[in-house]
Amino acid sequence: MTIVYFIIILGVIVFVHELGHLLVAKAFNVYCREFSLGFGPAVKQIQGKETIYSIRAIPLGGFVAMAGESDVESLDGDPSRSLKGIHPFKRILIMLAGVFANLVLAFIIFVMIFAYVGKVNVAPQAVIAGVIEDSAAADGGLLADDRIVAITLADGKTIVPKDFYEVINVTQMVSDTMVLTVERDTQTLDIEITPRYDQAEGRYMIGIYLPPPEVKEISFLQSFYYGWTTLLDSMVNVLFVLSFIIRGIGLQNVSGPLGIYEVTAQQAQLGFQALVVLTAVLSINVGMFNLVPLPVLDGGRVLITLVEWIIRRPLPAKLENALMIVSTLLIFGLIILVTLVDIGKLFR
Repeated sequence: MTIVYFIIILGVIVFVHELGHLLVAKAFNVYCREFSLGFGPAVKQIQGKETIYSIRAIPLGGFVAMAGESDVESLDGDPSRSLKGIHPFKRILIMLAGVFANLVLAFIIFVMIFAYVGKVNVAPQAVIAGVIEDSAAADGGLLADDRIVAITLADGKTIVPKDFYEVINVTQMVSDTMVLTVERDTQTLDIEITPRYDQAEGRYMIGIYLPPPEVKEISFLQSFYYGWTTLLDSMVNVLFVLSFIIRGIGLQNVSGPLGIYEVTAQQAQLGFQALVVLTAVLSINVGMFNLVPLPVLDGGRVLITLVEWIIRRPLPAKLENALMIVSTLLIFGLIILVTLVDIGKLFR
């Protein structure tokens, strides 16, 4: 059943993403030859008024074939029905529509979950509830009730955590020695900590307990507010993690299809609600990752469009093709890297 859940979750996320592109493209009268869920040979095709709607054999991805992309031409050669023939601002909106659709999906899921449960967990303050014996935290001298006010990494970057969840995000991403600035009674202390890799958990840990979150009952209308704040916090967290990865920190925590499959199996054991929440989290990750400014991704295509808008002419075809090839190779390289990391985790 994990395989079924995995395919359904990724299928929903990709479908929503590509549907965003399709709807906005059609709103601007851009010709869309095909809307496909999956790759490879077509399993089922339905001919619409203009667009062919397809389900293909490999359910890991999808696409919208729009005029002005690759070999797709507009109907009757009408340039106004092509991506290249519409105003750059409209083109940018089409490219960002997939990301927006993924974020809307996550927001709807969060609201539904909060409305159904009627409760919300308020993140605990960055105060240590306890220290694990013989851990990095114990060896460093951290104590229960220490308030973590800052974390300074090996590269000199300082992070001021707003709650305990941010402390966890940082300490589980970093393997190098860090300095935790803590308030203890009336003192402010700087304590060096070197995280240790936990084989059972498959991540770096310093060995501290977090206090339990405050459980707060909420109304149906409040579920919209908490759905929105959860969405924003999740987006910020993705950017936070990406900023680490760009600097070469926390690559061991990156996961690809194998890692997502493992997480799906774990969440499936917790029930349907956990799988729905996982769908929202992955939808945010897919959406935000597509904003990375690589030409093969939506963010890169937006960047190219902005450059063309400024210089008032299209980029040379050879240059654009070269950028696409390089960015595609980078994406494939990343896929290989995260797959190797995922395989490594399986044998730990």
